[in-house]
Formats: sequence, C-alpha cells, structure tokens
Amino acid sequence: MNISRLTLFPLLLLLLAFPSCATAPKVSGVTYNLTGKTRYQGKSLSSGEVLLMKAEPGGTVYRTPVREDGGFSIDLPPGTYFLMGSGPDPLSGKDLFAFWNNNPLPLYGDMSGSVVLPFAESTGKPAVIQGRGIRGRVLKDGEALTGALVAVFLDANGEFHGPPYAESPPTGEKGEFFLDVMPGRYFVMARLRASGKPFQGPLLRGDFAGFYPHNPVMLREGEGLMLDIPMVEVNRPRGEGSLAHGKAIIVEGRVTVVGGEPVSGVRVVLYSIPEMVGRPLFVSSPTGDDGSYRLEVPRNGKFYAAARSVIGKPPETGELMGFYDGTPDHSLALEMGDRLKGVDIVVKEIW
Repeated sequence: MNISRLTLFPLLLLLLAFPSCATAPKVSGVTYNLTGKTRYQGKSLSSGEVLLMKAEPGGTVYRTPVREDGGFSIDLPPGTYFLMGSGPDPLSGKDLFAFWNNNPLPLYGDMSGSVVLPFAESTGKPAVIQGRGIRGRVLKDGEALTGALVAVFLDANGEFHGPPYAESPPTGEKGEFFLDVMPGRYFVMARLRASGKPFQGPLLRGDFAGFYPHNPVMLREGEGLMLDIPMVEVNRPRGEGSLAHGKAIIVEGRVTVVGGEPVSGVRVVLYSIPEMVGRPLFVSSPTGDDGSYRLEVPRNGKFYAAARSVIGKPPETGELMGFYDGTPDHSLALEMGDRLKGVDIVVKEIW
C-alpha cells in the first residue's frame, strides 16, 4: 500500500477544510532550508516521503523523498507548516506514518538544527461497529499504553491546540478508550503525559503523542467506530530551544513571586493582541528551579507577554499568573536577531 497516495493526501485535502495542491509548485523568492532525520524504533528509514502543508487557507503541499541515510532536506518559503511523512519499515515492509508531535512547525529563518520525525506503524481504517461513539486502543509499537487521554477536534483551524471538543478518561491496562460523541466528522488524537496533566498545554520530552493516520473520521447516526491510535515519544517540546532558528529572536528572563522568590514550572507566553486571550502564539520552556526560562520567536512583531502556570484553558482560581511590566501595555517589540535578557515577570495566585 502506498500511504502517501491512499492516506496522506485525503487527510491533507481535508485538514484545513480548504483546497490544496497535491504536488509542490516551484518555490521562488525567499526560501529557508529545513533538514531532518527519520526514526522508527530507534533506526532510520531508507525510503519514503516527507510532506509539509502550509497551515493557512489554500494550504499548499510540499513533498520531498527520504534519502537512503534516513535524512531529508527541502527549501520552503517562510510560513507555518504541518509536517508529516509516510514510508515502509526497512525490515518488515509494513506501512509507517508520521505526524510531527510538535505540529505546526514555524519556518521564518534557516534552521540551526535538524528536525527528528518519528514514525509509527500505520493502523487500519476505522471499523464500523454496533453501538455509538468512538472506541479503540492506544498503542506504542503494538503494545497497549495505560493512562493515555484520547480527544477529538472538529477541525484543524486551531492547529490542534487548546481544549478539544471531547476527551476520554485515561486508558486502562489494555489501552482501551471510549468517546461518547454525537455523529459528525472528527480528528482523533491521543496524549500520554508523564505528569498526568490534562490534554491541553505543550508536551514535554518523554511524553507520548498520537495522531490517527486516517483522520478525519466520519461517525454516522446509529453506528459506532473502532480504531487504534499509534503513539510516538515526544523528542522536542515547544520552547525548549533544541530546534532554534538560525535567525531566531531569543527572549530570556526569570519568573518570580512578589518578594523575588523564583517559581518553577511556569511558562512565558506571547500573544498577538493586548487582551491576551485565546491561544498564545509562542510558548516558552517551563521555568527551572531558579525561575529562568527561554523563549524562541521566529518572526518580527509586537507581542504581549504573560506568564502562566496552566496553559490551554481560561485562568482559574489557584493558578499563578502575571504580566510583563517593562512597558505600560505589557508589550515587547521584537526584531529578527534580537536576544533579550532580563525580561522578568512577577506572578501571583488568582483568587
């Protein structure tokens, strides 16, 4: 089976609910080089295909082959992309599928490091069963994963960040889940956090993420669906800094409480609007024991900065939150090549 023809392109055509181009046009003007490495069970692929779809209306699809050494390279215009892949397991010949677990990928400058694109064995198409809702298993290399959360999104316009439409309880010993949702079209995803936190918010290294290879699925009236979700381990969390753009803007500082005591586990976020509501554009790594953080910003602009202990839902009682007070409107004016230090934020508990 050729997954890139039978699975990925139907997905890509529906991903943003806009028409796409099935073959990459010639790239002209300013371009940036994206390089990467493929991985499956600790080894590189020797063939296959990598696809990138611009995360915008009319999102164009660009494609490049996987080299014999497992690497890939492609020149792309600036933008934000969904990174995906397909190919055979070099040993068994089984169909493999990849959906980068930090999608979407912002590309606004040459990359100073390679993307690692982990592959998983592609599971089968959904089986129609008696009953209702969506049920199935969460698997890692064919073995059940306990404690995973499965969620569904109605579309990709939010880039699969923020609260999902519905979320299952944690999977049991057999990796089984059930989502009691109404008939409709859904994108199905799974996450397993080492911390046990809810589905929302950035993933950390060592967590697991899964994107059902045959998304989106259609649940019809009077039917149920059965499907298996393959998982891969997260190799680069957002904001960690291991995939810095060559010309990235770097923002660094400390998060403290009133009195100067450092706070760990808090993230600094940047918004495009002064109200600072909705999903932030950029998210830092969690603060360390000394309250320090690092935030990569891939493009120029005026942004509004805050710090939060919980990401992915509206502020709640008990959460730590604060705003950058270096300017009256909490803004930062950033230009490519900047490296800002001392962007400190004081947080306090919400009552």
